[in-house]
Amino acid sequence: MPTTFCFNQNQLKWIKSMQDRIDGFVESIELPLSGEPTHTSVQERLSRDWINWNHCVQLQCKLVADSHNHKIPSWSVPNMHATWMARRNRLGRGMD
Repeated sequence: MPTTFCFNQNQLKWIKSMQDRIDGFVESIELPLSGEPTHTSVQERLSRDWINWNHCVQLQCKLVADSHNHKIPSWSVPNMHATWMARRNRLGRGMD
């Protein structure tokens, strides 16, 4: 169903800057593996995933709250979790 919502330039700039922020954050937390994973590195990665998950939830909440200030509909807010999972899939990690 097509939308009748018309974005103004400031709203579009905000959405673009938030997507850039998410992309940068995800690239900083999901780095390619170097070498063969050891048992210790797997455990550390799983522990770090939990911390990263909490950061993703907090950032998504911040984005949704800020979108209300800019009068942007929630369906157009960039999705932190989807971006993070896409990066993990590209690196071969899937939904560990």
